[in-house]
Amino acid sequence: MRKKGQLLGQPLIYVFALIAGAMILVWGIRTVMKLGDTAAAVEIGKFTSKLQSQVDQYLNFDEGSATEIKVSLPSKITHICFLDSAAGKKCMLDGKPCSIEDLDEAFATMAGTRTKSNFFFLPMNAYKLPPKEIKNLRVDAVAGNPACFRNNANKKFTLTSMGTYVSAS
Repeated sequence: MRKKGQLLGQPLIYVFALIAGAMILVWGIRTVMKLGDTAAAVEIGKFTSKLQSQVDQYLNFDEGSATEIKVSLPSKITHICFLDSAAGKKCMLDGKPCSIEDLDEAFATMAGTRTKSNFFFLPMNAYKLPPKEIKNLRVDAVAGNPACFRNNANKKFTLTSMGTYVSAS
């Protein structure tokens, strides 16, 4: 003899299993997306560390020694910029005049203040990473300040030893 309540209990178990499975799936997708952002932040950190070590290396080389650095970062980063907040403002993007406001509003605001940071990833809110200070690195203000470069495999910038500092152009 069957009890009447057993027929109603089984569908509830299936509904509960579907809800639990959906929650696990959503959690897994969010975790994978966060992992991708973490990997991108690590890549940016490695690029910054490599840049600092190359600046330190070229600081010890003869004046005029230069090297080209290829810009290759995660796709959320559209530009990198070097800024000397003490020098005049003549924005250059890949060697051509540009408007700071067109690049990023937060960067334009920061460029108008005195800051120790001299290396920026645009857009600034892409990975919520603060601007960096690369010690002994200055922008070639004659070539442009800020000097910005697009993030793609064909773009390069030059580090040049100037004796007491390294210039980025």
